[in-house]
Amino acid sequence: MSLAKSGGQYQVVVGSDVQNVYRALEGLLDLDEVSKESSKKHDRTPLQSFLGFISEIFTPILPEITAAGMIKAVLSL
Repeated sequence: MSLAKSGGQYQVVVGSDVQNVYRALEGLLDLDEVSKESSKKHDRTPLQSFLGFISEIFTPILPEITAAGMIKAVLSL
């Protein structure tokens, strides 16, 4: 194990002992409860699922749509 400091942040480098360190921290921090809470499925209505799907489609292309609108606005001046 080692400690690295970069950009005002510290990192603990565990190396090949990841499993042992995880088991030790799991007992101290009660990580089982955290993982159970984070793995719960969100109850979503069909409408919420559909709207989430649509927003996931448009999120990656939103900058291009915005840029096209800005260019069109500049050209109309």
